[in-house]
Amino acid sequence: MNRWNGIVILILTLSAWSLGTEAGQIDYTVFVLGGQSNMEGQAETAQVDKSLRRDYPNTDLYLFGKRVGLFDQPKCGPEISFADSISEALHDSRIILVKYAVGGTSLLAWAPDWDETRAKIAGNESAGPLYRNLLGQIATATEGKRVHFGAVLWMQGERDAKFVPAAEQYEAHFLGLIERVRADLRTPDLLFLYGQVNPPRSTYPGLEQVRQAQLRVQNRIANVRMVDTDDLSKLADQLHYDAKGQITLGRRFAQAYLSMRK
Repeated sequence: MNRWNGIVILILTLSAWSLGTEAGQIDYTVFVLGGQSNMEGQAETAQVDKSLRRDYPNTDLYLFGKRVGLFDQPKCGPEISFADSISEALHDSRIILVKYAVGGTSLLAWAPDWDETRAKIAGNESAGPLYRNLLGQIATATEGKRVHFGAVLWMQGERDAKFVPAAEQYEAHFLGLIERVRADLRTPDLLFLYGQVNPPRSTYPGLEQVRQAQLRVQNRIANVRMVDTDDLSKLADQLHYDAKGQITLGRRFAQAYLSMRK
């Protein structure tokens, strides 16, 4: 996709949100869940505690552009416990969760101005343009609805930590992503919540650069918060969170949002 096609898609996307503001009859609070495999989720849905396996009448989940049930997929991320907490806290609101996460993707694959040559730094030349895809999926989920955006939940960084050149650029790329998504969603003070990555150091040589960048970002711009993940339980690969870890992660995202919302 060339730059001009991307601009056309963005214009159409923003037009859809504008029309929704005028035509919608119900207010929706939209949360965007993005990133790579720990947002995508490698935990077994069947292992989620039965107390969470219930319907949330005021909450809809859109996955890869389609409305799905929270328990329809064999694997899950933090969306289940996040939905449980948020649906109760915002019980008078309609809630939309738009989840789009792709495993093994760096910020170079998510770059708003995606470039295949630059993405090669992290071996992601065939993965993009994910950001434009995300905008399209948000537009699909919100078409014809009157919406406002509650927060972006972001779980990503392992891929960048695997390639030192990408890790060294992580802070600049992350700041650029946050600023761009706020501009494109027309919400300049949009809350942006993210988990600090912690894959095995032995196979992720740029890990410390990425973690330090994540620490600095929350101190550089307003309405951003990093969620601690170092104590979350994992699968045997010591990379992906298990069901218990994902449930805790979703709760922490919800707590961060509820403590920061205005």
